Amino acid sequence: MTQRYEVKGKLGQGGLGEVYLAYDTQLDREVALKRVRPQEETEAGAKTLAVDLVREAKTLSALQHPNIVTIYDVGRDEQGPFVIMEYLKGETMDQVIERGKLSAEDFREIVLQVMEGMVAAQSLGLVHRDLKPGNLMVNWLPSGKMQVKILDFGLAKFSRLAVPQTKDQEEGIMGSIFFMAPEQFERLPLDSRTDMYSLGCIFYQLLTQQHPFGGSRGVDVMVSHLQHLVTPLHGVRPDLPAWMSDWVMWLISREMDDRPQDASKALEFFNAQKSGLPSAAPAVKVTAAVRVVGRGNVTQPVPAARQATQAIPAVQAAPAKRTGTHKSAVSSRPKVRRADGHVKLIPKAKIHWVSVITGLVILLAALGIFWKVYSDGTKRKPDVRDVLESVKGPAPEGTPGIVKDLVKLAATGGDNEKDALAVLMKLKGKGVPQAIASELEAAKGPLRELLMGVAGVQPTKESIAFMASVAVNETGPARAKALDAIAIGGTPADVPELIKQAAKFSDADSRKNFYKTVENLLAKVANRDSRVEALAPALKDADSASRPAIYLLLGATGSEEANKILAREITAGGARGMAAIEALKSWNGADAALADSILDAAKTGDREKLTGAYCRTLTRISAMPAAEVVAGLRKAMPLADNAKAREQFAAALGTLGTPEALEFANQTASGPDAALAAAVKPAVQSITTHLAAVRKLIKGENVLDGSDAIIVSETPDATYSSTVRYVTGWRSPQTRIAWDIQVPAAMSIEVEVMQSALRKDHTFLVSLGSETKEINVKMTKTSDDFERVTVGKFNIIRPGTWRIWLEPGRMTENEALMNVRSVTVRVE
Repeated sequence: MTQRYEVKGKLGQGGLGEVYLAYDTQLDREVALKRVRPQEETEAGAKTLAVDLVREAKTLSALQHPNIVTIYDVGRDEQGPFVIMEYLKGETMDQVIERGKLSAEDFREIVLQVMEGMVAAQSLGLVHRDLKPGNLMVNWLPSGKMQVKILDFGLAKFSRLAVPQTKDQEEGIMGSIFFMAPEQFERLPLDSRTDMYSLGCIFYQLLTQQHPFGGSRGVDVMVSHLQHLVTPLHGVRPDLPAWMSDWVMWLISREMDDRPQDASKALEFFNAQKSGLPSAAPAVKVTAAVRVVGRGNVTQPVPAARQATQAIPAVQAAPAKRTGTHKSAVSSRPKVRRADGHVKLIPKAKIHWVSVITGLVILLAALGIFWKVYSDGTKRKPDVRDVLESVKGPAPEGTPGIVKDLVKLAATGGDNEKDALAVLMKLKGKGVPQAIASELEAAKGPLRELLMGVAGVQPTKESIAFMASVAVNETGPARAKALDAIAIGGTPADVPELIKQAAKFSDADSRKNFYKTVENLLAKVANRDSRVEALAPALKDADSASRPAIYLLLGATGSEEANKILAREITAGGARGMAAIEALKSWNGADAALADSILDAAKTGDREKLTGAYCRTLTRISAMPAAEVVAGLRKAMPLADNAKAREQFAAALGTLGTPEALEFANQTASGPDAALAAAVKPAVQSITTHLAAVRKLIKGENVLDGSDAIIVSETPDATYSSTVRYVTGWRSPQTRIAWDIQVPAAMSIEVEVMQSALRKDHTFLVSLGSETKEINVKMTKTSDDFERVTVGKFNIIRPGTWRIWLEPGRMTENEALMNVRSVTVRVE
């Protein structure tokens, strides 16, 4: 970072990086600084990103359009590429939507400004690819006029032609999934029409406060997009002009060719108050319109917006002509030829009875046929048509035969593929998952990748094994798709095999992908000891390159069983023991037994590393009151006989905030060991500062502010920002945050955390006394929108100074865990 910009605090985080509030010292103004991380995990990928970023930022800086955020500067430093842009103090369109549905007048103003900005961007061949309400900012000018700005071209690509869809940095799409075009799910080439679809979804929500394509799960939303399951806007907002409602529906047409080709065309039609939808010819409408999507009579209803009117010609039947000659009744009566050659007419009475008997026979036969047809019809097994027609249902029934037919249908591509895959994901019935596994193993090319996604939703042991083989033996999209599907459909029982397969790779990036899948599988298990049970078998046969990753996964559990395993690893000594010691930097929920094993190893092993590891671990044990922690440090003091050990001993002591710690630090700083005394002197001031922040609990709510937090980390990481007034930048699994509380007596207290986060697939641990609770991070709309998360009750067994620890649970390194404004301790 150049000296020109001073970072003041974090503003938020997106899929590809973070945005910080910074100060431009040369021009004396606040700016927004955005750091962008590469989608690729290789050094070459990072270099390519940096080059592309500079090129794209320079192009955007030349725009200077009032409806696009202004780029001031771009550069690179030791942390990677960054962009300097104008700092906007308005509100995002998310916040606008919260207040209510827009009127036609306000909507018109927003459309005009957004489309003007998009016209300018598309004139450079720019495709945004991530348009959503959070990327549209509303500012209020001094005149009172509203100004809309388009933000975050972090996913944008320059291309006059279509460009392929790529995977975002977060390895997840839930934040934008409501606004993604069908072609983005299908990995088809994207162009300006993709942005038109996303804007149509935003406009629909602005007018209704509803997503046009909804669902409680990601797969449901995806199916809704692919099947175009949308309620026409005029049905939700009948008060709007018809052309305006239809114009929005034009933007979210299912097929790219049915949408406006770019923002210029869309704006042209909007200004002319034209919908853009094809007008219907004057004719009688066929209300039950269908389109053929497969073999035979397989059909599916066409969405109302796409039904074409069809003229029905009037046909008048001509009267039938009578032919032949007229015969008398007598001559037409039946005859019987006798043996003597004469012919005798049958009497009328006999004709009657013969007719009755014949009729009864025919009637009985007909009834038999009817019964058989009716019986077969009611017992008829479902066929492909039935399944497709029930795609909107929650659980369509099927058979292995129908699976085969649906796979054949998917192989034909187009709408057939989308319809068939959507049904396969929801299909129920005996043998269905097994049939999907069989079809997956036989599939080739793109169809196989599509079926892997289905197998993740409908897994079997065979399909998981097959996809694991693909992940090991193939690269690129096939491996990524296989691992994604395993993460969805696998179980913790698959963890040992995945770790075993990961060991076959020598490069760290490949292993990382496998371990990410393992982490997702472990996340399905709420019980932390059960996670340890899934990991323990893998550790027995793990090689030296695999153990650190397994230790990291074990440490994230915060389980007592994990402590026992790591203690054994430390006792084993050698390279194995040192790898276990290194894992302590990111270890959660350490206990006294684990600390003692480190101390024993330090007495006979590498004091330089082990002494510091013991001290760090000891000060992070929540089950120990402060007095016992100080007693443990006294035992370690004789081992601090080298520079590194003394430094880490003093650093650990300096994290405490109790009278016992201050007394011990003063004694050591004035003691006979001059080298140790010099190392400990800075700790005296640190302890004094922490001691002043200790909160004595009183009845009712006790709010522990982020400004009083003790942040413990091996590397520069989380900090308290006085600008935004909360702890931000928590990105490392090694970072811990703590508050000291003085408890006057044994009691039960309730803990709550005020947090904000831009991801919801992370967890954090709260430790106090002998208890540790794992809590899901709650995703918020922005970094400044905090949510109160109830952790639960903790029992304090005796009075004294105790420490509340917030530790990382499940998180991805270099991705923010959460921001913390305060912790509330409630005493009844």
